[in-house]
Amino acid sequence: MNSSVPKKRKIWIVIISVILLVAVFYALFALDIGGIKKKTAKVFNFIQTESKEEKKDAQLAQQFEDLQAKQDKLNLLQRQLEETQAEMEQREEALKDREQNLLEKEKEVQELHEQLSSEVKDIKEIAKLYQNMDSDKAADILSNTSDIDLVVTILKNINSQKSAEILEAMDSKKAAVIIKKMLN
Repeated sequence: MNSSVPKKRKIWIVIISVILLVAVFYALFALDIGGIKKKTAKVFNFIQTESKEEKKDAQLAQQFEDLQAKQDKLNLLQRQLEETQAEMEQREEALKDREQNLLEKEKEVQELHEQLSSEVKDIKEIAKLYQNMDSDKAADILSNTSDIDLVVTILKNINSQKSAEILEAMDSKKAAVIIKKMLN
């Protein structure tokens, strides 16, 4: 039993010491002896401020990462836009070249059309002359013409009765060559 008494006493001493310490600290705070309230408040504020600053730093770091990701995405989109713009400019240039080529071709076609129209008009006028000419004289003139295609074209542009009379008045070999050409 002897040994349990000192243990109990030690426990009571510790409890009383803790109570006295708490009472002393309470008295120091309550009475604000030596400005202890302000000093401890500064320590707690510093700890709280440090904690708040850490949170702010973490938030700022996260915001920076978000902004960096957005900047990277913007840079990617900018590059894609520039590539698309360059491609569009190339296509536009190609379209301009095609348009220019088409305009040149159209001009060539127009010139050929005018030339052919003029030739057709000339052939019709010549055919009219042969239509009104004596068949023997027309046969003589056409027989001496070296361009068989022209002779065929003229004979096709006068009426068939007159063409037959002119071919009949021609040399038979020459007439056969012309008729063969007219059939092709």
